[in-house]
Amino acid sequence: MKNESDVSFKNQSRIHFGLKVRELEKSIAFYQALFQAPPKKVKNDYAKFELDDPSINLALDYQASSKRESAVTHFGIQVKSAEHVEREAMRLERAGWPIDREEEVVCCYATQSKAWATDPDGNRWEIFVVTDYDQSSKSSSSCCQNDNRKNLANESVACC
Repeated sequence: MKNESDVSFKNQSRIHFGLKVRELEKSIAFYQALFQAPPKKVKNDYAKFELDDPSINLALDYQASSKRESAVTHFGIQVKSAEHVEREAMRLERAGWPIDREEEVVCCYATQSKAWATDPDGNRWEIFVVTDYDQSSKSSSSCCQNDNRKNLANESVACC
């Protein structure tokens, strides 16, 4: 099992979040204009911007028929090693927050190890390391299987 990040970024961690989008091409154009940079990864149902300034990893997830209360699918903190993921997961568990762990799963067209926590309002946060940046399938992760996913607070969630 790979332990170090397959993705290079400046700091030890960076913010990640995913947005549901109804029009992927228009969304790519908007964020490309906003960030003055093209996406690093584009698939027919997905795009990812990875920037140093601001230090962010933004995933756009195409969901044409999405009945959504919010465009946010999840938030995350990308780190550089599986050990860092585990340290953060243990820290949150000690603070009383339940954690879901996934090791070497395919999510968002990349192999990742991650720990999931849910805030009091039902927002999902992942702490993750990408160990293989380029995969041909979107997901084997339990969080990305279908639209009826449940988080630890028994709320429907979306991923990738």
